Amino acid sequence: MAKSEKSVFFDSTVLINFGEIKAFNLLIDLYPERIVIAEEVRQDIFEESYRTEKVLKKYLKEGSIDTLTLSSLAELSLYNEYSNKLDPGEAATIVAASRNNGIVATDDRDARRIARNKENLKITGSVGILLRSVSKNLKTVQEAEGLHSKMIEKANYFSPINSLKAYIEKRDLDSD
Repeated sequence: MAKSEKSVFFDSTVLINFGEIKAFNLLIDLYPERIVIAEEVRQDIFEESYRTEKVLKKYLKEGSIDTLTLSSLAELSLYNEYSNKLDPGEAATIVAASRNNGIVATDDRDARRIARNKENLKITGSVGILLRSVSKNLKTVQEAEGLHSKMIEKANYFSPINSLKAYIEKRDLDSD
């Protein structure tokens, strides 16, 4: 991993969104050697999504994705505090990112609020990742729009926007 680039700590929802539409490799292409998941996220995916579990196992085995287990007293204390408001994977993701100066990838509104306001972390989510894929010229606007539509359709993603294309037209993609 390049020292100037932060690790990106993913929660289950974002991974499942990309796993269910068979676009997990886009995450690997966008964040090479920078993807980290908390152990709670790994367990959650193994319980919730067979398709994503299969591809996650592949990338874990080859070392493209790292796992992290919270272990210090400070980490576990903060995890317990956030677990009162969030799912275990979301709480662990925020704590792991906070303790490792990382970026949080989550679509959960409450998790985003806590990561931003309490931990002062940079945040992205499924839409942000699709936008990044366009800004980095890995996907065209049309391809990203197609992936967004598939997430809504196949992964039951409750997107905060209706059209990625309309959103892109209003936004400067070079500002990420």
